[in-house]
Amino acid sequence: MWTSLSSTGKAGSSPVPNELARILILGGTAEARMLAERLEGNPRFSPLTSLAGVTLKPSRIAGEVRTGGFGGPTGRRIFCAKKASR
Repeated sequence: MWTSLSSTGKAGSSPVPNELARILILGGTAEARMLAERLEGNPRFSPLTSLAGVTLKPSRIAGEVRTGGFGGPTGRRIFCAKKASR
């Protein structure tokens, strides 16, 4: 299950108790890196940080990392749907 927050901060979907919550972090900031580190240390979460690929040598980021854009909101939704089906 992917968990997302809207711009209002409300959860887009609620994790089921005892189910691993996969979190997509749109990275590229120190705050995003710190969030990934905190989530990676918690067995309830599986963070995936997405980087646009602009920085040649990004700092180490905890958890799974992907590089490259999604092609806009529709591409991001398709990506999340594919990851959720695994």
